[in-house]
Amino acid sequence: MAIGKKVWVIPDGELPRKELGRWDSHEAIMILNTNPFEVKIRVTVYFKDQEPVEGIILKLGAKRMFDFRVDRPEEFGGYAMPAGKAYSLVLSCDHPIVVEYSRLLSLGECFGMFTTIPYFEEEIN
Repeated sequence: MAIGKKVWVIPDGELPRKELGRWDSHEAIMILNTNPFEVKIRVTVYFKDQEPVEGIILKLGAKRMFDFRVDRPEEFGGYAMPAGKAYSLVLSCDHPIVVEYSRLLSLGECFGMFTTIPYFEEEIN
């Protein structure tokens, strides 16, 4: 039995600019695929001052999890997310998945980390 939903919304994203901290500041989308087959996730990036970026594809193997770092184009469907610019994401998939979102902000010797479960829908109408 597959666990999850087909549409996930992350309304608050802003890839941290590279800092001089001990850890790499970053944002990541953790995805769990409990299906017995690979899933394809279509990602749309929304900005407040430009048209959305569509056509980003993430793939995740059967019964696997992966934390897709948005600062690594090789993990984020080839798209280079601009640092320091607010964005929102919509992820849609033909089969249910589970999604979590996290941000690590490193400032010198200090760092802050948060994680959240995004808003979800069964399907886009």
